[in-house]
Amino acid sequence: MGASLQDRALVASPPEPVPVSALTGNDPSRGFLIKPFRVSVDGFSPQLYYAASRALALRDAWWGYRNYREVTFKEWLRMARCWREDEIGDQFGAPITVCGKPAFFVTHNNQYVQFSRPGGTEYFNAHPFDVEPAEFRPWTYRRDSDAVLARRPEGAEPRSGGSAGPQGIARKDQP
Repeated sequence: MGASLQDRALVASPPEPVPVSALTGNDPSRGFLIKPFRVSVDGFSPQLYYAASRALALRDAWWGYRNYREVTFKEWLRMARCWREDEIGDQFGAPITVCGKPAFFVTHNNQYVQFSRPGGTEYFNAHPFDVEPAEFRPWTYRRDSDAVLARRPEGAEPRSGGSAGPQGIARKDQP
């Protein structure tokens, strides 16, 4: 007599686990995948976008442009021009640590540090104090006062009554 359904279920082997990289497309062994692209449209200056591919850069630019004027993606592709940006800086793509985990530096906006995880096709924001080494933080978040002073030209001191920006240049709100 044949085995019951209940007996067969006990004998069956469990399914193979699916790796997370197969579900998310993020494979840590692939390294740093983000690239800088410039996207331009007539009437607007070219803007810098960070994406894993030219298509993703165009998509991100289209989403931003739609705030100005509603267009279909097909119309957008006829208007937009996209190219790889070569002059991006020495720190782009450098290995860093964010919250103790490996990452790659993308850029910073003087408030947050943008980074990508190994094998990731997107980038995220991190608080500058979560980023190591310190030279990848915006200058205002560097604890080493020598790093900030080194950015000022010789003999340049901040104006009294306020703080100075990089290179010892006084902010506009100062007297």
